[in-house]
Amino acid sequence: MEAPPARAASAPFTNYRLYRARHAPRTYLVVSTFFDRDGRREEPDPKAFEERFAIESLLEDLAAAQSFRRRDGTPARRRAPVTLRTHGYNTRLGDFARDLLGEAGGAPEESFRCGGRVLIGFRWPSEGLLSGRSVRDTLWAVALTATVGLALLLVTLLALVPAPWSHAPLLPLAAGPPLASAVNALLWPWLTPLAAALLLGAGLVLVALRLSTYARDRYRALHYGVPDLGEFMSDLETGLAVMGVRVVVDMVGHSMGCLLLVNAVRVMSDFFHRPGAMPRTLGHRGAFLLRTLVLCAPDIPAALASPERNNYFLSSLRRFASVHVLSSDRDIILKWASTLANWTSEPRHDMAGRHLGNVLLVRDGSLPKRLRAPRRVGPFLPVTRPQLRNWPVLDPRAPQAPHARLAWVHFHDCSACPSLAGGTGRPVAFGLALLAVLIALHAWLARPGTLWLVAWAAILLGLGSLARFVSDWRDHWRAGPLIGALADAPSVAGFGKRMNPHSGYFAPGDEPRRLIARLLARPPRPPGPGENPGLVRMNGRIRTSAVALEV
Repeated sequence: MEAPPARAASAPFTNYRLYRARHAPRTYLVVSTFFDRDGRREEPDPKAFEERFAIESLLEDLAAAQSFRRRDGTPARRRAPVTLRTHGYNTRLGDFARDLLGEAGGAPEESFRCGGRVLIGFRWPSEGLLSGRSVRDTLWAVALTATVGLALLLVTLLALVPAPWSHAPLLPLAAGPPLASAVNALLWPWLTPLAAALLLGAGLVLVALRLSTYARDRYRALHYGVPDLGEFMSDLETGLAVMGVRVVVDMVGHSMGCLLLVNAVRVMSDFFHRPGAMPRTLGHRGAFLLRTLVLCAPDIPAALASPERNNYFLSSLRRFASVHVLSSDRDIILKWASTLANWTSEPRHDMAGRHLGNVLLVRDGSLPKRLRAPRRVGPFLPVTRPQLRNWPVLDPRAPQAPHARLAWVHFHDCSACPSLAGGTGRPVAFGLALLAVLIALHAWLARPGTLWLVAWAAILLGLGSLARFVSDWRDHWRAGPLIGALADAPSVAGFGKRMNPHSGYFAPGDEPRRLIARLLARPPRPPGPGENPGLVRMNGRIRTSAVALEV
């Protein structure tokens, strides 16, 4: 095994690497250190990022960002503004680095590096769906680990292969030749095709879940990303203290990266402050002031928004001046795939599909009277539709404290935005085109299999495309979930360069990207005690409401 490469002279840290962008000013990339089986670590493209003197350059940029001029031209000082950006599940280093450079530039109304601020991207070691490293590790496990290979695949495959003893009775002590009886006693549960198929199917599902890398990414986010982000912030504070620099931090997370952010804030808060204290600053010297938290498609159970049912989410909300959740009902990754991956690990099965990332906003008159409406600003109420039924985000059975501290969370429902496969554009056209192709195929072949395909395509793609034209379906409590479930199917055609049902919030040219940039460029003023917040609205497809959560 090769020894890890030596560290640069300007990088005294070990659990992460810091790089500066060569061609984008005030843009940096932090890479949580991870070594593969051969001792090689992840590195960004050397043509775009360099490690040498990155920490010195970052401190200099932060010191320069403290100074600005008022409108009358007089110099002044402020906390240096910083955007901390994290990525989500199934994101490779090269893709995240490329996206970070795009978000650093672009039009002023879409840039995350606006107003002289510094942009820092934090890369945690997401593995990547069906990546070569993931496939190799799975094959090694099946080949070399007896409990994995034997229990999941080999025994069930052996049972499906005709053998000399396959005619023996399915009883451990059946009469017959001695060898057949002995084998029958050891393998009799697998001698029936039904049992073998069930066991083989269960094994293949487990292998598929492992190849999806979802559980492995979640482990890496919590156990690699959280402590490494805390170490980076601690090291950065040491440098800031020497130079007398203080910063204000706005955090932007996506999907599983939101889980990392809120856990990291909770851990750092507990480490930096005494029990019971709830300041918005982090660091032993108060170097970091937390201001705006933007969570895009957060892979966080909605149940954690209710008091006494969380470990980290509500605690993190106390630290920020404002919290914004961008969600979409068209997020088929978080709604369908994540439900399958999470239901075996979440404390309750209902937490698997009801995530803050698939919250949709319905008009206040849609909520049944038996469900309590939370304190809010705006005409909409947040609910989740994991698949076929609406659920309120706030559990009506959760206890209410008469004098609880409140934190306002702004929900932005982006379900109708084209960058998130909403509306009636490309997904509908693709769905109807695929249905037409299948109908032509059946007319040509006239087989039962093609008829089966046409029947399901007519339901999922045909009716799903028509459901996209039903206006205000979200505001129907009973029929809305069924219409929404049908309308999900065309979203499978929504994966492209400028469109993605799960990560389209950062696609340039659409309202979600401009909304995030606006929240960074002009952070809303936090409400005072007993005061309601002002809503940051976008004129267009995004619904917005603010809800008070007890923290």
